[in-house]
Amino acid sequence: MRLRDQGTKKFLTLKSLVAPVDGIAHREEYEEEVDWEGTADWSFDDETLEGRVKPLVGDKTLWLLFQLRQERMQFYVATESSLWIEASMDIIRWEGKDKTIEGFEAELEYQNGPVEELKAMVLALQERTGWEIAQESKFERGLLVAGLI
Repeated sequence: MRLRDQGTKKFLTLKSLVAPVDGIAHREEYEEEVDWEGTADWSFDDETLEGRVKPLVGDKTLWLLFQLRQERMQFYVATESSLWIEASMDIIRWEGKDKTIEGFEAELEYQNGPVEELKAMVLALQERTGWEIAQESKFERGLLVAGLI
C-alpha cells in the first residue's frame, strides 16, 4: 500500500505487486482519500478501499516503512493508432530509517491502445538513450531502504 501526500489531501493506494513482463507491469490499483498523516499507526475499517484492505491485514496495525519523494514532469502521449500513455520523468529519493537512495526514472504508463506499439516505443527509447528497463518497482526499492529486502 502507498500513502500519497498531495499537500492538502492524502490518498491511500493499494496496488498488486506483479513482476513486469517485457518491461510492462499489469497491475490493479485502487485509491481513495484518507485522513492519515502516516506519522502514527492506523487501523483500517471494513470499508477502506472498498473493503479490500481488511482481508489482507486483519486486525494488524500498519506503519509507514519508508518515504518516497519525487519531482515529476508528466505529460500524455497519444498516437495516430490510438495508443494512449501517461509519460513521466521523475527525480526520486527513497528514505528509510537508516538508508537513503536517489534515482532518476522515466515511466510510461499504458492507458489504452495497441500494446505492441508501446513495446516498440520502449525499444526505440532504449536504443536512443541507452536506458535500461528497471527490474524492480519503486515500492521494491522502498523496501530496500526500509531494510526488508
